[in-house]
Amino acid sequence: MNNTTRKQLMNLFMQQVWNEGNDSVAIRWTMSGTHTGDLPILPATGRKFSIPGMTFYYFKDEKICGHTQSFDQFGFLKQMGVF
Repeated sequence: MNNTTRKQLMNLFMQQVWNEGNDSVAIRWTMSGTHTGDLPILPATGRKFSIPGMTFYYFKDEKICGHTQSFDQFGFLKQMGVF
């Protein structure tokens, strides 16, 4: 997401954090808010949403060297009335 998108629709609540040694961290989170700004594929709806997700950060020499993220895109679109 770009900075404009973040300002328009996001509250992020970390629910759980796992640390696997010194080389990775997993974070389970929930993002919620009101869809008040246009997205590339969806004009603003004014609807509230709440979706779960996870982010995995990978470290090398005590610095983030990569990450993987997954969240419920279908659930978001369903809550927006697309489906």
